[in-house]
Amino acid sequence: MANKPRSAEMHPGPGFRVRTTFKRLDAAFVREFTEFATPDISDLLNRLYAVDPAIHCLTGGHHSLCGLACTVKVFPGDNLMVHKSLDIAKPGDIIVVDAGASTLNAVLGDLVSTKAKHRGILGFVIDGLVRDLPGILELDWPVFARGTTPTGPLHRGPGEVNFPITCGGVV
Repeated sequence: MANKPRSAEMHPGPGFRVRTTFKRLDAAFVREFTEFATPDISDLLNRLYAVDPAIHCLTGGHHSLCGLACTVKVFPGDNLMVHKSLDIAKPGDIIVVDAGASTLNAVLGDLVSTKAKHRGILGFVIDGLVRDLPGILELDWPVFARGTTPTGPLHRGPGEVNFPITCGGVV
């Protein structure tokens, strides 16, 4: 068996961190939230935890999301860690991406969306932009974001998966 290079054992540090597990809420408890309207949940949280309304459903008013978040922090316009999150997220998770509300590049398109749907991900919430909306619409699958751009993402990092983020002004 070949020896790994010493650099393979090095921790890449902040900006390239991936947490593969965390304490999860009971799935039945999470499903109970679907019985409530979003404004009612916001009221019960003293109106402190509502995402910026500029982040809206791009895929049709019939879509909604309720589930656990797999959080992703990316460098604006980069989606390397969005790809990595597809290996980490569990079926039934929602991938929530902090792209810093960037309007530089999309961080999601139809290829990543197709792969995520195939893996049982419930949908995406992006504090940034997406591309390939016609292809995403064909999936009949929820994507919430600030808008669209034809400009594709970079793939360099840095980024983090399953660490605290800010999405639409909410931690």
